[in-house]
This record gives sequence, structure tokens and C-alpha cells, in this order.
Amino acid sequence: MAAEWTAGPVILESDCAAVIGYLNAPATQRSVSCFTIGEALEAAGRIPRVEFRHIGRACNKLAHELAHLAKRLNHSAVWRYRCPVSIEHLVAQDVNLQVIQ
Repeated sequence: MAAEWTAGPVILESDCAAVIGYLNAPATQRSVSCFTIGEALEAAGRIPRVEFRHIGRACNKLAHELAHLAKRLNHSAVWRYRCPVSIEHLVAQDVNLQVIQ
């Protein structure tokens, strides 16, 4: 989706150090998820520049809450201009942190 939405560089953040390690050094990994990692790298190849970053779990509250919301609702979705009311405060906090940094 990022390739469809922007022609600029993209930063993919995750609180899973192992996954970020696999994405940053795919030739060295031998995990059971190697095919999934390969698909992710193939998709990332359609974006001009992608940076994979490990972040702490405390910095990933929005993604964590979205994952739990998807589990509770038993489906996932994409919101381009709006988000569920239950996570608005996290979206605002995330956007403000990005502006400060």
C-alpha cells in the first residue's frame, strides 16, 4: 500500500528486533518465515527507498492497539482520512511525536 500512496522514502518500524534484523540482512536469515520475509522485501522493492527500524514497544502503542482491534473485530481495515474513535488519542500522540523528532 505504501508504494501506491507515496513515491517518497518509507520508514517501516517494528518492535520485533528479529524481523527487522531479517529485513535488514535477508541473506543471513534462516528462519521459518523466510518466504514471508522474501515477500516483504519484494514489496519493499517497489518503493524508492525503505528503511527498516527497530523501535521499543512503548513507541509502538498505536500499532499494538490496531492489532488488538483487528483481533477483536476479526478483520483488518485501512483508514486513510479517519480512524476509529477508540484510537484517536494514540493517532494524535503518534503524529505529535513524529513532528517533534
